[in-house]
Amino acid sequence: MVPNWSNDGKPGPINAHAETVAGLSTFSDSFRERRCILPASGSYAWCVQGGKKRPHRFRLKGGGVMGFAGLWSKWKVDDKPAPFTCCLITTTANDVVRPFHDRTPAILAPDDYAAWLEAGTKPKAAHALLQPHPSELMEEAEANPLVNSPKNEGPHLLDPAA
Repeated sequence: MVPNWSNDGKPGPINAHAETVAGLSTFSDSFRERRCILPASGSYAWCVQGGKKRPHRFRLKGGGVMGFAGLWSKWKVDDKPAPFTCCLITTTANDVVRPFHDRTPAILAPDDYAAWLEAGTKPKAAHALLQPHPSELMEEAEANPLVNSPKNEGPHLLDPAA
């Protein structure tokens, strides 16, 4: 994310920690005024097994789309087109993710989407929505190793590891 006040427009962080997001200058304006939801079918974490990086995919049990808590900004520079940028918010890992990583995207409950997006939601109330997703609603599986390269694209990447 590039904060709207940035002087150089260099890309900034791709994620923000829920515990500090409201108090850091990079994110505080967006946390108050520009919250968004990033739709996703899953997230990934890597662990080393047998000397190889192995990706693991985390998703809702049974599949479906989840909404990651995010922030957006529109960087302003003279008369040039202003790019929109965003970052996702991470929180402490739940029991499903913790064996692989200590952080995970903050997954919003669908009933909380409106409050997260509502401009009138105070930062303290918005912060309360950034909790680890219940472990019993998630599942993990070793993922297709082709996800290790950003050169690879396509729905086949969602196939489980063979």
